[in-house]
Amino acid sequence: LVPAKTIEKSLAVFREHFDMYPLWVCPMCIKPGKGLVHAPSDKIELFVDLGAYGVPGACRRGEDYDVVENIRKVEDYVASVSGFEMLYAD
Repeated sequence: LVPAKTIEKSLAVFREHFDMYPLWVCPMCIKPGKGLVHAPSDKIELFVDLGAYGVPGACRRGEDYDVVENIRKVEDYVASVSGFEMLYAD
């Protein structure tokens, strides 16, 4: 889940590290409060759930691809924009 205001950069990061389509793109409002997923402010905020399912482009092209390295880079990006990694990732 990434803040909607980061969607352009987030899509570029997914393309750079996964290069697979289609992507799951699901906007959702996140409420303030406690718990795993909550708005970082006292207002409801729009986030986007991005999901990459399938075989990375590099693998389809027969190129070397380190899945763990690329997932970790995307996780680092998500954390850097105050997003949330969902438990089904990795």
